[in-house]
Amino acid sequence: AEREVREQREAKASLMRRLRRDVEAQKARVAMLANQEKALLELIQGIRQGLMQPERQQTGKPVRKLKGRLPWPLPSGRIVASFGSRPAPGLPRLAGVELAPRQTREVRAIASGQVRYADWFGGYGLMLIVDHGDGVISVYAHNDALYREVGDWVEQGETLALAGSTGWSSRVRLYFELRDNGKPVNPKLWCRR
Repeated sequence: AEREVREQREAKASLMRRLRRDVEAQKARVAMLANQEKALLELIQGIRQGLMQPERQQTGKPVRKLKGRLPWPLPSGRIVASFGSRPAPGLPRLAGVELAPRQTREVRAIASGQVRYADWFGGYGLMLIVDHGDGVISVYAHNDALYREVGDWVEQGETLALAGSTGWSSRVRLYFELRDNGKPVNPKLWCRR
C-alpha cells in the first residue's frame, strides 16, 4: 500500500512538472507571437515612412475607389479565422484573416502596386507585402513559394505566391492582412465575395 501511494505521488509530481513545462511553453509561444506581431508593425511602419513614394504611376483606379469591390487573394478560398478573432486562448487577436484554399493555392494581388517585402518573416513564414499607394498595403503570409521580388510592380489578379504552411501555420493557409495608413482594417470591408 505504501509503495502504491508513493507511485501515485510520483505520478502526480511528474504530471505537475509536465503541466508547468506546457504552461511555460505556451507563455513563450504567446510572447514570441506578440514579438513577431510587433516586428511586423515595425516593418510596415518602415515601409510607410521610407518607401511609400511610388516610383511609377499606378495603373487603373486608385485602391481607395475600389474599396468594397476588391477581389480576395484566394478567389475560391474560405475564411477559417476572422479579423479580430483569437487563434487560441491567450494569443493576440488577428489583424487580418486566415483563408483556406479550395480550388487553387495561387495567391493573387488584390490591386495593382509595388512589392515592398518578399522574404521569410519568423512565424509568418514566407511573406509578401504590396504597397498599393495612398497608404494602403496588403500582406500575404504562410506561403510555400513567392513569385515576385521587392521592387516588382504587380497588377490586380497577378499571381504573387503559392499558399502554404510556412511559419507557425501547420495547415495550408493564407494569412491576409490589409492596412490603411498603418492600421489593420477588416478585409471583408474591402474585398467582395
